[in-house]
Amino acid sequence: MNCWKEKWGIDFMKLQSIGAVIGINCILLALIFWVAHLIRKRQPLTASRLRREARKHIQVIEQPPFHGDFCRIYVILSALEGNIPNERLTAGLLAGWAAEEQILICEMEKKRLKSFGDEQQATICFPGDEDHPFQPNASGAEGLLLGLLYGWADETATLQQSELYNFAREYHHAVTGRLEQFGTQGRHGLRAGGAIQPESKKKPIYTMRGVREAGQVLGYQQWLCTQKELPPGKWRDGILFGCQPAGEIPRLAMALAKSMVSGMNAGKHANEKASGR
Repeated sequence: MNCWKEKWGIDFMKLQSIGAVIGINCILLALIFWVAHLIRKRQPLTASRLRREARKHIQVIEQPPFHGDFCRIYVILSALEGNIPNERLTAGLLAGWAAEEQILICEMEKKRLKSFGDEQQATICFPGDEDHPFQPNASGAEGLLLGLLYGWADETATLQQSELYNFAREYHHAVTGRLEQFGTQGRHGLRAGGAIQPESKKKPIYTMRGVREAGQVLGYQQWLCTQKELPPGKWRDGILFGCQPAGEIPRLAMALAKSMVSGMNAGKHANEKASGR
């Protein structure tokens, strides 16, 4: 009996020692995880972290966030997706302007001596006449881009797909600047609204308010992309969010956007080649 007790007493002491070691290791691991959590929590909310955190705050909504401020939506969506193709940005704007009847988008016969390519081309028509010339009913970044396009229209107040390519190629600096203005204007708006820290000028640092608003952007995207059909008032947002609406005008808007962006990129490439870069 004494031998049995002595034996199990030694074994129990060994078990106690092993348990103590395991307990200390568990405490150390818990401490490491706690410190790591604190460090991660204190890390700045850059775009990469915003993408992770926003998914925890998704709020499905039917109306655009930021009271429909297109530039702010564009900046947040760009941060969430990493990048939004310029074709989607431009096509969304064109379809939106058409829905608001600021411009008309249709398909017309190719202009002789001015256009090239397909016999029938997507065309932007600017309403107005000599007594009442076209005036862009938009301000900020939208007004600048729309004014640039109108400046390229000929005496018929129309701008065809191939013409748009040629102008964008020749004036690629102007097109690039107009498109970048949407990001600049959006960041200013987010900073003023408290979604981006005021001191972050080069690399945006988002706030918890920005995270919650990014969750609304994701929720709005979910709602848009589950709709079987989007009304004209949602064309702009639908195209920007990657939920291409059905219909002739959204299709032509995308064709025009692709021509403009292709021309801009071709102009950049030709300029870099000429400068030996």
